[in-house]
Amino acid sequence: MTRDHSEATGPDFEKTNAHADIEPLMLVEEAAAILRVAPDWLYRAARADRIPSVRMGRNVRFRPEDIRELRDHGLAFDE
Repeated sequence: MTRDHSEATGPDFEKTNAHADIEPLMLVEEAAAILRVAPDWLYRAARADRIPSVRMGRNVRFRPEDIRELRDHGLAFDE
């Protein structure tokens, strides 16, 4: 018996798409390309907490909204 998947509605569909509006985290290479900096610079800046990042074990990721903010307004340093 096969199931008809042509209709994407109902409670099961709602559960699977509950987080559809969340943007995926960016890889270092993706963020570096947008900011037009070397990936190594981005790694160092994240490690030094000069830019916001998400660490997952040894992996570093970036929130798209943080990268857009950096692209549009640059880094703000505390004086």
